[in-house]
Amino acid sequence: MTKIVGAVTIGQSGRGDIIPEMSEISGKGIEFVEAGALDGFSLYQVEQLKPMEGEHTLITRLKDGRAVKVATGRIIPLVQACIDKLTRQGIDLLTILCTGQFPPFDTSRLIIYPLKLLYYTVGALSPLKKLGIIVPLPEQIESARERWRLHGQEVVIQSASPYGDVERLREAAQHLSALGAELIILDCMGFDRRMKQIALDEANKPVLLPRSLLAQLIGELLT
Repeated sequence: MTKIVGAVTIGQSGRGDIIPEMSEISGKGIEFVEAGALDGFSLYQVEQLKPMEGEHTLITRLKDGRAVKVATGRIIPLVQACIDKLTRQGIDLLTILCTGQFPPFDTSRLIIYPLKLLYYTVGALSPLKKLGIIVPLPEQIESARERWRLHGQEVVIQSASPYGDVERLREAAQHLSALGAELIILDCMGFDRRMKQIALDEANKPVLLPRSLLAQLIGELLT
């Protein structure tokens, strides 16, 4: 019997850059149904969600492939609406396709938060003295540093967007390795397996890819 996963993107649904790869990893008998917080939004409406000074920033992708920035606080109610919609469709499991920090959402279904999955995975690795993080945007560096400090990790951080030039990713991985990072996290669901391999080749250190970690957990829960 097919199990249905409700996948909520903070951008627009139709994430052909994420879902096929996750589906392959999670295994047969699992179907992904998407909903996007920005589905049906015009470019003008998307612009109204752009972060202002002091707001936490997330990056996502529109259906046409364009990368956009949104404020975390203003995207939360839109994500909740997607969760409500998918829950009414009778899905078996929910997940957010974003490694950002979110409050608990209201749902009767199990829901996976990728950031928490990363926290607990890293917490299970010992001894681990220095963690390398690659976030998409320079303005996300300090908030990422504060989050990981709360979990007792010494961190070094670089920025490189999964929607940008891969040469920047190469440079970021090299820099983190030179700074002594023992493990590197690609901190965005937009990073794919090709990008993981680039980071692995450049840093010669283990690399955690959130989408594959998430997909493996989905497969474990539903098969």
